[in-house]
Amino acid sequence: MQTSSSIAILILAAGRSSRLGTPKQLLPYNGESLLRRTTRAAISVAGAETTILLGYEADRMKREIEDFPVRIVLNPLWEEGIASSIRTGIQSLPSSMTAALFLVCDQPHVTGELLQKIANASAVSGRQMVACKYGGTLGVPALFSRSLFDRLLLLRGHSGAQGILQENPDAVFPIPFPEGKIDIDTMKDLQDA
Repeated sequence: MQTSSSIAILILAAGRSSRLGTPKQLLPYNGESLLRRTTRAAISVAGAETTILLGYEADRMKREIEDFPVRIVLNPLWEEGIASSIRTGIQSLPSSMTAALFLVCDQPHVTGELLQKIANASAVSGRQMVACKYGGTLGVPALFSRSLFDRLLLLRGHSGAQGILQENPDAVFPIPFPEGKIDIDTMKDLQDA
């Protein structure tokens, strides 16, 4: 059984935000950057360890979160796409971690309460995966048990772990999160969020 203390929270924040033209991690939302907001939610999960995967403009990102109790891991292959950050994150985890909870910075409505709900569901459901359900699909934030780490290490490119969630839906415990469909890819998205 997983406990919050054996769950690693991995914030995937290495990308360049090429569609936006500026690092979305640093965009302001309700008085703080999306990266700070996401990090604040992650560190509120009782006992979980938070790691932030950085790549593009890593030094600038580090300064944004230097006051938070998190572990920073640099992804030298960040230009390959989100799968490289997933792999780098998994490879960085100590063997004591029984699950990895992935999240991204561009979902402004992710809260610590949501992440705690995912961690709790992992502990009691017995399922290999817990994922948020929104817009007719399953997605991040999403938790994967250690039994799937080898599968996550095979990911390549920009597709992330969506395929793993779709392959075996019976192994996924869904958490309703309708606000999850709101993500920031353009300035209009930010204004509408």
